[in-house]
Amino acid sequence: MINLFQSAANPEVFGFTRDATGQNLPEKFAPWRKSDRGGSLYLGIGESSAQLGPADPVVRAVQTQGFYLVGTQSRGPMDRWKRQWRNAG
Repeated sequence: MINLFQSAANPEVFGFTRDATGQNLPEKFAPWRKSDRGGSLYLGIGESSAQLGPADPVVRAVQTQGFYLVGTQSRGPMDRWKRQWRNAG
């Protein structure tokens, strides 16, 4: 499961992590709170998705680094994830 958090210090910054508490997200943007744009997304090992998969930069970063950060101004992976979160709920 990947959880979505939003920085309270900078609301333009979102963090994705498997840690349900968000404690592994960088202190620089703390405190972190569960995002109101979505809570969590289940991604099982070997699970395939037309929109997300092992090659997705967010999934790859969470698997290798423990988290992924994105700013809303980047208009990159966040746009894909917003659609996925909206469709997952």
